[in-house]
Parts: sequence; C-alpha cells; structure tokens
Amino acid sequence: EERFRQLVESTSDWIWEMDKNGKYRYASPQVEPILGYKPEEVLGRTPFEMMPCVEAEKMKATLEALINSGQPINQLQNVNEHKDGHQVVLESSARPFFDDEGVIQGYRGVDRDVTERKRMEEKLRHLATHDSLTGLHNRKVFQERIQDELERSERYGHPLAMFMLDIDLFKQVNDSYGHAAGDDVLRAFSVVLKETVRKTDFVARYGGEEFTALLPETSLEEAAVFAERLREAIAEYPFELKNGRKLQIKTSIGVACYPIHADDWLGLLNAADKALYFAKWSGRNRVETVPESRRG
Repeated sequence: EERFRQLVESTSDWIWEMDKNGKYRYASPQVEPILGYKPEEVLGRTPFEMMPCVEAEKMKATLEALINSGQPINQLQNVNEHKDGHQVVLESSARPFFDDEGVIQGYRGVDRDVTERKRMEEKLRHLATHDSLTGLHNRKVFQERIQDELERSERYGHPLAMFMLDIDLFKQVNDSYGHAAGDDVLRAFSVVLKETVRKTDFVARYGGEEFTALLPETSLEEAAVFAERLREAIAEYPFELKNGRKLQIKTSIGVACYPIHADDWLGLLNAADKALYFAKWSGRNRVETVPESRRG
C-alpha cells in the first residue's frame, strides 16, 4: 500500500477512481495543482460538475456509451474549469473494473494536463494557415478556398467575384521609412480590408503587398461597387507610423468574376491579376476589370 501511494503521488498526473454513476471515490493529490481542488473536494462529485455546460453534456453522453459497452477510455480530451475559473484541457485514460459477476462497477484512470500542448498545437495550426505578419489567411489557404468556392458556384449557378489588391508605391514606404514602417502599413491595411468586406467574404495576403478577396454569390456589378467602397476606405484611413507621422496609402484593385472572365479557379486568378495590372497601368488608385471582359 505504501509503495502504491508513493507511486501515485510521485507522478504529475491526476489518478482517480469513479463509480458506475460517474462519481469520484478516489482522487490523488495532483488534482489540486491541475484543477485547484483538494482531493476531498472532488470526492462524490462527477467530472461533469467541473466542465462547461456544453462540454459536460458531450462528455456525459460519451461516458454513458462507454459504461454501457464496458469499453476503456483512451486519451479522451475534455475541457474542464479550474476552481479559479480558467479552462484546463485534460487527457483522460482509464480502464473499467467489474464485480465477480462481470457487472461494471466504475473506472480507474489518469488525467493529464495537456492545456499547453493544445495551445501550441493551435498556434502551429494557425501559423500553417495564416500570414504571420497580418493574421490574414495565407496564399495556400486562399488557393484551396477559391477552388471550393468555384465548385460551389458551379453547382448552384451563382457568380463568384474576386479582388486582387496591391498597395500603390509601397516600395517608397519601405525606402523612406524603413521596413518596420512598411510592416505597420501592411498590418493596418489588412485591418481595413477585414473591416470593410462582408462577413461572407474571404480575404488573404497573397504575398508582399498583394492581397486577395473572394466574394461568393456576387455579380461583377456588385463587386465593382464593393471594390470602389474598399478603395475609398483605404484612401481615407489615417495610416500612422510609430513616430506619429501619418501616411496616405492608396490601392489599386483588379476585379474578376466567374463565369464572365474565367471558367476555372486559375483562370479567375489570372483574370483578377490582369485587371490589377490594368488598374496600375491606368494610373493607380483605381478599380478595373479585365479590359473588354476578355476570358483567361
């Protein structure tokens, strides 16, 4: 018994036993550093009493199914509430125990705090899909999204509009004020972009000072109006550097629309890029579509 007690108390994981009704009847001392409760405060309670409501309902259904089938619990992640209110993610593993007649009497298991691991996993997932400077989605995700949206447009016969935006004379900002100032402008530009487009639209940083936006179920005429509104919002926004200096930033926007300008995602992307080139060639700070609505 002493050897068992020392082994249980030497681990950083929380070891527990619950009866078939889901109530704890043993909790090792490690429950306190993990959830803030002393072992005696846990006894007689169920794990669901220490979970947010939605999580409690989900885990209750899961545990009932396991008890009914007599299956073990294998690395089941669940969200719990610490005694002070903050959330803790636990990973639970347990095995059922039975009476002499083979009737399940409960579970004996261990909970491991994986909150920090989950936080790092989420961070890595975010970095894989988002631009680290602006927080917008990156090019890879945009190219996946445009294919999905185009398939949806083809299926339901809806138009799909796309913007390609470029910050006018951005090199001059870097040359005159430094790359840190250029980064500040890119971050602020992305904020204006996100705040101006609709919730149903999808924006991304395509690379450098180029940004893109997808507008599902939006005609060419509607997209041109939205693009002009965005261009004006950028021109009117007070871009301010850390030294207090204010800059007026302008943007050129190329607009393309499926099925007018292209019949696949790569064609739509190229059409928007051509329209952007035409906007810059025509004097910058303007919205343009593909000249004469040519395809490809």
